[in-house]
Amino acid sequence: YMSILNLLSDWTCYSVAPISLLTEKAFGDIDPERLVVVFLGANAVASISEPVILSRLGLRRTVLFGSLLLMIGSIVKSGGVPPILQSDIREGESEWRLYLGFFLVGLSQPLYQCTPTLLSSSWFPEEERTMATGVALNANQLGIGF
Repeated sequence: YMSILNLLSDWTCYSVAPISLLTEKAFGDIDPERLVVVFLGANAVASISEPVILSRLGLRRTVLFGSLLLMIGSIVKSGGVPPILQSDIREGESEWRLYLGFFLVGLSQPLYQCTPTLLSSSWFPEEERTMATGVALNANQLGIGF
């Protein structure tokens, strides 16, 4: 579960930079590099806050909160849910959605990316912890690759 979250969040972060010309053509005045900077800035803020959130919410609720932020950010950046938000991103009108979506996804990532060792130590027997931690951490790299 956490491996998929890591994959999806990095997929969001690094999906626009390789196709910057297509991104600019599709969304207008959007700088793909700025989207990545927004993501990584939010990620830094959340990384600093993650230990406090984890101590207050516990492992399960922290990961669920991160999942919720990932879901909301993905919905916002993809154009939304038609009854709540318009379902299309129009050039010159809706760029804020992309920035807000990337910001929320960036906030979400440390809430599940920084917790694999805690997860493996609480869920897996000692002989399986290294494998469990490795799978969770390497899924992050798969998100960058895809």
